[in-house]
Amino acid sequence: MIMKEKTNILRNMRFGERIAEEELSELEKYFVATDQWNRVYAGEVDIVYGSKGSGKSAIYALIDKRHDELFDRGILVKSAENVRGNTAFTEIIADPPPSERNFVDLWKLYFLIITASTLREFGINNKRSTALVEALERAQLLPQQASLAQFFHRAKKLIWSYILPARESVEWTLAIDSSSGLPIVTRKTNFLNKAQETSSDALPLDDLLDAANSALDDSNYILWVLFDRLDVAFNDSPGLEKTPCERCSECTTT
Repeated sequence: MIMKEKTNILRNMRFGERIAEEELSELEKYFVATDQWNRVYAGEVDIVYGSKGSGKSAIYALIDKRHDELFDRGILVKSAENVRGNTAFTEIIADPPPSERNFVDLWKLYFLIITASTLREFGINNKRSTALVEALERAQLLPQQASLAQFFHRAKKLIWSYILPARESVEWTLAIDSSSGLPIVTRKTNFLNKAQETSSDALPLDDLLDAANSALDDSNYILWVLFDRLDVAFNDSPGLEKTPCERCSECTTT
């Protein structure tokens, strides 16, 4: 009889799902707060590196779940990748940027859009935040309702407009006002047969990110942008993880 009861207990035991994303509602009940977790939660660690199954997604999920506690500490939390389903960066696999610099610019612009979206979502209104949000809205980078994949698509579309031969069209260009230092947007007309540009140097991404950072400083908030599943996003494209000179025979180095 005792052996039968033990067998039934073993049969009914559950040790959770194989991956953290599939058990977000139960994860906190048995998650062990290690020193690594405490350091991440205290803001001492920005990057968590580990093999699959080492707990990266669990940390990500718990930070996202504790956004109310972090808000009370003056920290805004915004997820920049889908926790489940298709990755927000799917389209980059089939149409990657031609250079590492363009890839960096794409990530910077995506960060900028995510930051402005968070400022708008939390109703943070000051001179810099208002100018940034309005500029991105006019540039059609920040619609009122959009998924992360749509935000990424709009960032990619703008970066690609700087690095590919222009078609005849009217677009909006982000810039920084030289006198006020605030983000502005201007109207740009592209024409056929325009000489191809090789980078997005004309787009002041670092200045725009500085403006976003100043907007957060003025509001006394810190923003944590959460990324996870990058191994999933680029799992089938190892070439995207290499530098252009490793991927392209046309590149030369000095």
